[in-house]
Amino acid sequence: MKQIVVIMAGGYGERFWPLSRMNKPKQLQCLVSESQTMLEQTISRVDGIVDRNDIYIITNELLSHQMKNKTHLMIPTENVIAEPAKKNTGPCLLFVSTILKNKYQQLGFEENQLTIAILAADHFISDISLYQKSFQQCCTTASMGQGIVTIGIVPTRPETGYGYIQIGENLEDALYSTNAFVEKPTVEIALDYIQKGNFLWNSGMFFWRLDYFFRELQAVSKELGEYVESFKSANEEKLVDLYANLPDISIDYTLMEQARTVFVHKASFGWDDVGSWNSLLRIRQSNTEGNLVYGNSITIDTKNSLVLNYSNDTTKVVSTLGIEDMIVVCTDDAVLVCNQQKVQDVKKVISEIKSNNLNNLL
Repeated sequence: MKQIVVIMAGGYGERFWPLSRMNKPKQLQCLVSESQTMLEQTISRVDGIVDRNDIYIITNELLSHQMKNKTHLMIPTENVIAEPAKKNTGPCLLFVSTILKNKYQQLGFEENQLTIAILAADHFISDISLYQKSFQQCCTTASMGQGIVTIGIVPTRPETGYGYIQIGENLEDALYSTNAFVEKPTVEIALDYIQKGNFLWNSGMFFWRLDYFFRELQAVSKELGEYVESFKSANEEKLVDLYANLPDISIDYTLMEQARTVFVHKASFGWDDVGSWNSLLRIRQSNTEGNLVYGNSITIDTKNSLVLNYSNDTTKVVSTLGIEDMIVVCTDDAVLVCNQQKVQDVKKVISEIKSNNLNNLL
């Protein structure tokens, strides 16, 4: 059985503005590590348990060249695949799965001999050895072709920014059946989920045997199912034409929430989706005042805040005085100041920038 990894790396990380930009989004930034980008960390976590020739990145046309340059010492440059047009994860995964089917068919592999792991380029994992153990167990389960496998994370707080999975019967070790996928809840509902103990965060990591993926998508996806056969029989040039007709829909909605059999592996490693600036307060070491400080910065009477100076101008100093629970981020051409409670609304700043045609700041 051939194990293949597909890393989803096409997003722009708008909630990490002003550091994350269209031409250098958060997966190409060293947000969690001083020495590796988040994309490089993602590759490193599976390096050694999956052959480097079988690790792929799916991204967009704008970023593909940069990603090839950044990862050429880790994986073959031809393994960076550009999505023909920017769409959601559902069409994207149908597209890349078809390309992989065609490539490995030429190498003598049938669809039922290929196990695919779908990973995000921008997650934080705290214990690599436990993660790798979970990864291999998920691949083994998926390789049996009896269902889709995902990784669920034990909630540590009433998070309203994640989807949840209601787990059912414990099948073996950390493997459970799935009762339901549920959308992002209110704080009150999230607290109830934690108290009940049978709800996990949806990590967005998926594992399937390729033939099962195609078959299940065809069976349950109202949006993409009708396109499966035409994709599988198309050459690469025809795929690009077909792609334009696909609806813009997430894999969670069109497949995972509809799938007939989904297994959940309960993770024992620490995880964060690194979805906004305040994620860094959870995963990076703060000082005695609870502040995360970077670059040329001065903090006085400042508590539980991020003060991050990414400016290349060494004469520029970021100073804070008498603030608490704030986020201050400085780059060469922009500054963000916001309360941590508003961190999910950074996208509103992006909308204003677009409205004012300040495209140099995107």
